Amino acid sequence: MCNYLSKPGSTYYFRRLVPVELQAHLDRKEWSYSLRTKDRPEAKRLAQAEAVRTNGLIDAARAELASPAPARAPTSLAPDRSRGPSRREQAAMAYFDRETAERDWRYDDRAAIRAKLEDRLQHYSSADLPTMEAAARDLIRAAEHRAIIAEEQALALRHDRQERDKASAAIAPAVPIDAPGSEDRTKGTMLGTIIERWYAERKVTAKTRDAATAAVRWFYERVGPVAVEQITRKDMLTFKDKLLADGTSIANTKMKLSRISGLLGYALDNDIIQINHAKDIKIVDLKASKRLCQN
Repeated sequence: MCNYLSKPGSTYYFRRLVPVELQAHLDRKEWSYSLRTKDRPEAKRLAQAEAVRTNGLIDAARAELASPAPARAPTSLAPDRSRGPSRREQAAMAYFDRETAERDWRYDDRAAIRAKLEDRLQHYSSADLPTMEAAARDLIRAAEHRAIIAEEQALALRHDRQERDKASAAIAPAVPIDAPGSEDRTKGTMLGTIIERWYAERKVTAKTRDAATAAVRWFYERVGPVAVEQITRKDMLTFKDKLLADGTSIANTKMKLSRISGLLGYALDNDIIQINHAKDIKIVDLKASKRLCQN
């Protein structure tokens, strides 16, 4: 059996010509659409199923042409479904198939260009990029920022629900920022104090301060209250791992680590700590690495 497979790019397509004598009746010259897979065995399996389906359409069309129904007065305004799709429905399906196939082909054709552009946007500074590419980076970053804000809002709602559930079960609530504790790790300068000093000295916006405060709250909820002098690399790794385990995206996790690192960097500049343990925490984006390797 012919498998009717086509591979104009990296994705397999099902392509089959409609018999010439049926093209006018089916209002199309071919079936052509993406199978949405790059795996050949999977594509062959899907194409076989599509071959059976289109065989049925061909057989039905030939039977319809060979045995036209006798003319009779209409008895209902509802369309007759016993004879398959109407001509208008067939034309609509044909148009949809053509549009889908063309869109998928265009997407596959731009794969190499997207990979090169992604590499340039990731590794080049804005000063080294043409104006259009720099503007594209601005749009991408704005979209990522909106996505992160939306994700943080969703996670905050989920956290609030969890806290309400804990309260109803008579479990003590999470320790707030700068709350005194019995452990020795709370002795020293807390991150909440660092935020207020940083905000007063650097004159950052209230929005930036709120973002830093939120990041600190996330940190304390996952690591526990600990003074900046006693924050270790293990604490930062624990924070990263728990964020990812909670379902936080890689971009959002990097943002939170960056905010904590900025506060610890301020503490380092002011001789409150001797080392910024958040500075060199890395997150490997396997998807991005794979794309670069394929380029």
